[in-house]
Amino acid sequence: MTVSKVVYTWEMDFNKSLLGASTVLVPRKATASPATDSGSMPTWAYHSWLCLFAAMLVTAIGGNAIVIWIVIAHRRMRTVTNYFLVNLSLADLMMASLNCLFNFIYMLHSDWVFGAWYCQLSNFIANVTVAASVFTLTGISFDRYQAIVRPMRPRMSKTCSLIMIAVIWVSGMLLAIPCLMYSTTKEYRFKGKLKTACLISWPDGLPDVSYMDFMYQSLFFVVTYAVPMLGMSFFYTAMGRVLWGSGTIGELTQRQLDSIRSKRKV
Repeated sequence: MTVSKVVYTWEMDFNKSLLGASTVLVPRKATASPATDSGSMPTWAYHSWLCLFAAMLVTAIGGNAIVIWIVIAHRRMRTVTNYFLVNLSLADLMMASLNCLFNFIYMLHSDWVFGAWYCQLSNFIANVTVAASVFTLTGISFDRYQAIVRPMRPRMSKTCSLIMIAVIWVSGMLLAIPCLMYSTTKEYRFKGKLKTACLISWPDGLPDVSYMDFMYQSLFFVVTYAVPMLGMSFFYTAMGRVLWGSGTIGELTQRQLDSIRSKRKV
């Protein structure tokens, strides 16, 4: 048995009063196509997406959990670089298990069934983990830059790396606070069925008309993409120049050969 797939857009009615503005969401227009009872897409597409996403989810959770276990369980693996890798795996693991799974179910059924509190938490975790991942990658590039470009200078200590990781998470949480504050659920009825949407409702409206959302997304782009990209580009370019001019890896320079010969004569 099939039902109709519903593709709807939202019509916004701003009821302004002395207390502020409220937004009411109602379906404005719809088109129909064959779909399954469990979702709003054809049966073959539904099951294909389900299998593909399940494989991706198992790989993401299993792979990142293994990386974390290897570093924690083996003392000799507890290096500065590996601490950053564990932090990166932790962020990816949180994204896969606490955000992606629930949003995939939401996407399939177009109905948020996990409650308003988890809508807030899910959107918060999404931005926190994205920021943590990007900042961690930047930290890894800086650590490698210090080791390759400035090898004679003191390396980053384990304590310093742990402090940096703590700063990374605090920074990510601060960036994601608006998602925690303004994420909410709104109910709507379509063809007699009551469904729930999980969205960010800014004080000045929904994201597609909100100036606050535009400013937040611009800030998030600069802090988690533009600035880290510039930093990593600088670090890896400097490393590339040093490695490119150092000859083949494992190949001895003439100065090193002369030093070895002089030691043999002695």
